Amino acid sequence: IVLFMVPVSVMFAALRYRLWDIDFVIERSLVFGLSLLIAIGFIVLDFWIGQTFIIPLLGQEQANIALVIGVGVAGLLFNPIRKIVEQFIDKRLYGLRYDIKALARAGEKPEIKNPGAFTGQFCGVYELLGVIGKGGMGEVYKGFGNDKVVAVKVLPQELAKDSNLVKRFEREADMLSRLDHPHIVKLYDSGITDTGAYYLVMEFIDGIELGDYLKEHHVDYETVSEWSAKIGSALDYIHQQGLVHRDVKPSNIMLRLDADNETWQPILMDFGIAHLDYAGTQLTGTGAIGTIDYMAPEQIM
Repeated sequence: IVLFMVPVSVMFAALRYRLWDIDFVIERSLVFGLSLLIAIGFIVLDFWIGQTFIIPLLGQEQANIALVIGVGVAGLLFNPIRKIVEQFIDKRLYGLRYDIKALARAGEKPEIKNPGAFTGQFCGVYELLGVIGKGGMGEVYKGFGNDKVVAVKVLPQELAKDSNLVKRFEREADMLSRLDHPHIVKLYDSGITDTGAYYLVMEFIDGIELGDYLKEHHVDYETVSEWSAKIGSALDYIHQQGLVHRDVKPSNIMLRLDADNETWQPILMDFGIAHLDYAGTQLTGTGAIGTIDYMAPEQIM
């Protein structure tokens, strides 16, 4: 049985995860092979118990019933056993820091859950799917193209009639295009559609807003210090580029799970009202801009 299950596990792993040219074939085979061995061990143990105890006490018929129940229990336990074995082999033996299932799903187009006015249209090579956010400068869609999921901010044609909004939109694209930092959202593309809608194609952060997270979880001092240092590093970086964000607040910081599925990493978002910190830009006038609850006192006065 064991010799038969090994090649079956290898074939199943390769077909299930499309692992044609990487050594994860071996890793997945170990997972399914060991899980099957454990499940078979349960069946063998059940058979031994039946032969040793149940038959002498209750007879052959009751022993057969017990064996059938044991096989059913082994089948039900297979997936939980597989997950435990998978985590052990991935983390302990192979030292993997990511979920191979998530890796396999990365190139698949997500389903549309919240369609909007632009759903089904294209911004460059990226198809717009469901709406994931709305604001004063249009909507943000989940998009898909080039085998990856993205976030696409769209400024509709009716809002594009406002020259100030267009300037802010273009400025955000210009600013993000020059930034490359692990705790700042990345820009992939920008442009104008055939219908006159402006768009920004950005990195999709699959996580939760910091503000929402803080409402549901208690965060210890060590974690707060770590997150603050990382956002501070991002702000220091953009200041070195001659930029000022001007609207740093919990709702403009996303938390994304790290590869270990345990550690949250903060990502600075929304550069819509950021500005160049040198003389010559007059796009925002001289008034205070930002969110009043998080604004620096000298900006308000």
